[in-house]
Amino acid sequence: MRHAGGYRVALATAVGAILAFLAFLVVRPASDATIRFVANLSTGVAPMVAAASCAGAAARATGRSRRAWTLLAGSAASWGVGQAIWFAGYALIAAACRRWSRSSSTRRSTTGSPASPTGSCSTTGCGTR
Repeated sequence: MRHAGGYRVALATAVGAILAFLAFLVVRPASDATIRFVANLSTGVAPMVAAASCAGAAARATGRSRRAWTLLAGSAASWGVGQAIWFAGYALIAAACRRWSRSSSTRRSTTGSPASPTGSCSTTGCGTR
């Protein structure tokens, strides 16, 4: 292995990050919302790191190996983008929706659910997570 030193550093970093995350989940030093935020953030960061690693391998490879590493980098990047959309689209918007619903609990729509400035809270099941 010509890059054994770099591989060992990357492996040690990944194992350390996983153990730190597990310790964070077990110890629970923060509120549930903060833990959910960190968990969602980490599931978005991991595939982006994988995409960068695969892109680096693609840059060093030649021929069919380069194509394979490029496809793996693209798939990991699309996974990361999907996680970012999930995080931004669901977690953050749903949290804002719940806060808005609590602050305006006296307003109700025709369906009996909390009224929404965009109409999305009553249709997406705000607060179901």
